[in-house]
Amino acid sequence: GLEYRAHSEQFKAFFRLPKEETLKEVHECFLWVPFSHFSTHGKMCISENYICFASQDGSLCSVIIPLREVLAVEKTDDSNRAVIISIKGKTAFRFNEVKDFEQLVAKLRLKCRAASTQYDVSTEVISIAITYFSEKLVFR
Repeated sequence: GLEYRAHSEQFKAFFRLPKEETLKEVHECFLWVPFSHFSTHGKMCISENYICFASQDGSLCSVIIPLREVLAVEKTDDSNRAVIISIKGKTAFRFNEVKDFEQLVAKLRLKCRAASTQYDVSTEVISIAITYFSEKLVFR
């Protein structure tokens, strides 16, 4: 219980998320970084309203995706176990080598449908950016 709470607090602090968020699950994977033409190893962290990624390989890359911005969650062929998350603004994030990626796709599709009915995105402006940090995120 205490270790879980500590991980959840670290998650919220690292990604600067609202205090109501709770870390639900963590997946080790690679994120394709198109402007650098390489994949960075890290952890995908999922809460009630966000999908977050933090690199663990020294590239110091992190991504925060509000679920209300997600348009589609797709899987590619089974060989690379990839999950593609498309968001408003014609942007897509590709996560490769995700363990249990088929189950993750199903869960995220359900979450995104629920999230899209909870918010009126026309009144909110959300910025999604890849940011760089000098610290590492450590989740198990």
